[in-house]
Amino acid sequence: MPSPATEAPTLAFSSDRGLGFNVFTVPAEGGDPELLVGGEGDDHDPAWSPDGSMVAFARVTDEGRRSSVFLVEADGSGLRQLTSGPHLDRQPAWSPDGMQIAFVRAVPGRGISGIHVLRLGGGRRRLTEP
Repeated sequence: MPSPATEAPTLAFSSDRGLGFNVFTVPAEGGDPELLVGGEGDDHDPAWSPDGSMVAFARVTDEGRRSSVFLVEADGSGLRQLTSGPHLDRQPAWSPDGMQIAFVRAVPGRGISGIHVLRLGGGRRRLTEP
């Protein structure tokens, strides 16, 4: 997904480069990919904030039985976990104002999923019912 930054657009993507899936960035005009964030588990679904200053992504852990939404600054600093629990939280998407992140939450083994919205200042609400 491209960065909305106006100067030089940058793509964020998830790739398995022999170390598990991590989030990388690369200039849209080409160049060498750079590791943005990696860690325990596999990182997927990167999404740039509207102002291009942050990337939200999903980190899959516990052998695929859990995933949480994380946030990291565009330079790779300031990693923080936004969701937790025995769920599969995936596919984060930013609101146009950059104040909320929508994501899909699934309950493993139950086939139940729904769309939730997380306000960055605190609070989460479910938008859809199973």
